[in-house]
Amino acid sequence: MDMMKLLLTLVLMMDMSFRFADAGDFALLVDIANATIYAGSMSQRLADAEALPLSGLVSPVAVDYDPVEKMVYWTDKGSQPTHKISRARLDGSNQMIVVEDLRTPLGMALDVESRMLYWSDFALEHIGRARMDGTGSKEIIVDNLDSPQTIVVDHRNGHIYWTDWGLSRIERANLDGSSRQIIIETDLGIPHGVAIYGK
Repeated sequence: MDMMKLLLTLVLMMDMSFRFADAGDFALLVDIANATIYAGSMSQRLADAEALPLSGLVSPVAVDYDPVEKMVYWTDKGSQPTHKISRARLDGSNQMIVVEDLRTPLGMALDVESRMLYWSDFALEHIGRARMDGTGSKEIIVDNLDSPQTIVVDHRNGHIYWTDWGLSRIERANLDGSSRQIIIETDLGIPHGVAIYGK
């Protein structure tokens, strides 16, 4: 199986968003059942994948990577006392909570250029954003959704894209949540993932 087929298979199996990033020769994978996030080499076809030494994982869902500060970010829909988004280095050091008091954070994506973190809350039916370093307050930028799932950022063109299970469609908006519009709503069942690719 060539690398592109492998990546597409992983996207479909993991129900996650996918984004190409200049992050080096590795990929991150989430195993919800075993509450583990793995990192493996793309050149090794993930044969060397190992669990990251992160603490307190309960039900991690989405994962993304910041190649600037070399930090991995993840959502956890089972963490207590509240569901949250956390970050840490690949060696497990500097682990910290970035956003908490969430209900069911399923999708998450980083805008590395503007240093903003976006997430979808399945239960609260909205999309929020906050600074990647955890400072400042979180803000709701898109609401009145049904069952938002994955989300991806297209910084170059100034958009976010997300899937909505309940409405069976893919939508987009500007990075601040304005100019919301439907992209696809025909012949979709339960859209799990969305991807963008651009050089």
